[in-house]
Amino acid sequence: PHAMTPQVSGDGQVAGYTDTSFCTARPTPPSCVEAMLLGHPVADLGTGDLQLSRNGRWALVSQASSNASLPPISSVLIDLVNGSRTPVPPRPADSTPFVVCRSIASDGTLLVQMTDSSRANSIALWQQGNLTAISVSLPPYSGYEPLALSDDASTYFYAVHQGATRLVSRNLADGTETVLFTAPAPLIYFMGASRNGNLQLEKWCPDGSVPRHHPDVFSRVRRFFGTPVRAWRLERPADH
Repeated sequence: PHAMTPQVSGDGQVAGYTDTSFCTARPTPPSCVEAMLLGHPVADLGTGDLQLSRNGRWALVSQASSNASLPPISSVLIDLVNGSRTPVPPRPADSTPFVVCRSIASDGTLLVQMTDSSRANSIALWQQGNLTAISVSLPPYSGYEPLALSDDASTYFYAVHQGATRLVSRNLADGTETVLFTAPAPLIYFMGASRNGNLQLEKWCPDGSVPRHHPDVFSRVRRFFGTPVRAWRLERPADH
């Protein structure tokens, strides 16, 4: 009952979850969760939420800020093969509580949020200590939501909110961007992507409410070959 965001590697050999049973204080302190790795016995990787790379080698443990609009107060990248721990810049802030930006690739590349001396935020790739900024051109007065990095670190997914919401993929090698989906709702829940980003899964609600509480939830798998985008609706749950 205390497991949140369970994850498993692509080969099914490594699994973990974020344990919320440590959140017993009221009001709840920041980062009252623990990153747990399943095994014999279960291993506690430390305080913070857990992200596992698809190949099962890397774990990202992030201690969330008490202010949900800010990135985590600290993050550490753990090599599950040799046990080494590397402090890294924080992953992007959560746009919605418990909706965490998918930030880790199988080569250890991370999607991170940087803040300069003027308190301006930007998104970058972290690769073995090197930072590469991701410059995104946004329309005036729009909202910007980092969503995910593909498992091979080739594609960046983000949303732009300006009346409607656009889900965008960016090829990080050449900067090419494609609008994958436009919805009138303010919330698109990006659920995952294939290794190279060519297949995506997202949820959205027509009125912008939280999908798990809405009777008219759309889940779509999109296969992206450049253009056009083909989409299939996977489910439309009945009222309950």
